[in-house]
Amino acid sequence: MIRFVLLIGLIFSCININAQIRYDSLDNNVKRMATKNRNSDTNYIRYYDEIAVHVYSTLNISNFTLGDQSTGYNIRYAPVLSPSIGIGVSKYGLMLNIANDFGIVSQSNEKFGETQRLVAIGSLIYKKIALKLYLNWNKGFYISNPESYQSNWDEPFYPQRPDVAMLGFGINQKLIFNDKKFSLNGSYNLTQKQLKSAGSFLAGGSFDGLIISGDSSLIPKQMQANMNEHISFTRSAQYSFGISGGYSYTFVFLKNFNFNILAMPGISYSNTAFKNHEEQYKSENQHSFRPLLHFSGALAYVNRYFYFGLNAYVNNFWIDTGDNTLIKYEIVNGKFFLGYRIGSRKK
Repeated sequence: MIRFVLLIGLIFSCININAQIRYDSLDNNVKRMATKNRNSDTNYIRYYDEIAVHVYSTLNISNFTLGDQSTGYNIRYAPVLSPSIGIGVSKYGLMLNIANDFGIVSQSNEKFGETQRLVAIGSLIYKKIALKLYLNWNKGFYISNPESYQSNWDEPFYPQRPDVAMLGFGINQKLIFNDKKFSLNGSYNLTQKQLKSAGSFLAGGSFDGLIISGDSSLIPKQMQANMNEHISFTRSAQYSFGISGGYSYTFVFLKNFNFNILAMPGISYSNTAFKNHEEQYKSENQHSFRPLLHFSGALAYVNRYFYFGLNAYVNNFWIDTGDNTLIKYEIVNGKFFLGYRIGSRKK
């Protein structure tokens, strides 16, 4: 019996040793890939490669407006606001976040209705490249300006469209020219620390897709006579390519605090297709060029143990739908997080 117990113990010891060896091998491979070719000025940027855990809350706003420029009429759709709460982990500058909308704090369902949502955002800031991928799905909107088609609107609730859904997805890339002294990571992901104030010119490219659908026309019946048929649709699909350029600067103060601001105006090309009354047709203005704006700001505290950040990202762009009509999109993402580095050592 004693021999049997010793044998079982030996087997489990071997399994543990083997698992530890595999973990160490994977950890070394990830470290080598994530940290190779670092050439930043250590007087300006510090790296934190320890395991870190954080809790965070994020608020996502996805509004869209259908407008007729010839008459000045427009309809604004907005989702119900409700922050998501989640946890995240990072190591070697790589970060994974998981969040869920628990409905703890949200706008009144009776007044605004209900919104189902799924938001997934992935980001990577490595040397000269800042890459962001996003998927944003919302179902259930309310019309935030009912007075636009009924001047005496005095109901205690907003017109609600639980059938309206919007799916947005895309990829945004930024090229950082002064990556040796300037770190976007130091203000947004906080696995690095900006030691001295610095800035950089930026250039970027983006692809955005947006699909809007409803069971009936997105223009209320009371307003259909006042707006062009090009935006009286039940489904629309827009695909846009954009280029932009701008500047970002990080102010360092009180040693561990920093504040970043980023602005990148640009231009986008889009193509739009609609479905209305079971018939598919394309916008007469298929080659649409319109302005776009990427803007963000961040406040952060970073030391070797604790870190917290508050940041917001705004993406505005406009799409022509033909015959002097357009759709305006406004996507805003705000985030607060608080974290701790496990096994931090003094630096």
